[in-house]
Amino acid sequence: MSRARRFISVVCVVIVFLLGLGLCGAYFNVSSINIVEWIVSAQQRVVLVAGLVLVVMALLTAVLAFVEFVLPENTYAFQADGGEVRVAFSAIEDYVQRLSGHIPGLHEMRPSVSISKGGLQIVNRVVLEHGASIPETSSRVLDIIRTRLEKELGIEEIGSIRVHVVRITHEEPAKEKPEETALQVPR
Repeated sequence: MSRARRFISVVCVVIVFLLGLGLCGAYFNVSSINIVEWIVSAQQRVVLVAGLVLVVMALLTAVLAFVEFVLPENTYAFQADGGEVRVAFSAIEDYVQRLSGHIPGLHEMRPSVSISKGGLQIVNRVVLEHGASIPETSSRVLDIIRTRLEKELGIEEIGSIRVHVVRITHEEPAKEKPEETALQVPR
């Protein structure tokens, strides 16, 4: 998360928290702030409920922001010459998704990456082209992903790679048309 986004989140949490406390204070006739005096003119129970809701929202936002700051981004780490390398799961997903253009019969691929004790887990939701063989195309998907991740990204601990065919396109792939010869006009 960028610094500006963190700063804005903190400011919003503080504002909502203070507004919630002010509304709760209005319920208990704490009127040292002008805005509290203005709010006190509303019905007492509405003021208390609104204040409590804002305080709870601020606390939940603070907890969620804290969890996001503390928990590391999902990454796969391995040792390379000279140090540690971390590859974000989102980068692996993007890489695997771009491989779909290299696999005949595959129209689209949407990977999801996670980690377990057995290594990297990849679940691919694929859309096949009309007429593509599911066993052959699935086998190519599994082979190409495993090979490319090992050779190009250096990921050796690959657990399972799964293919879920979610759709088969209704259109036949465009057939190449023979080139038409242009008519040559004599000069």
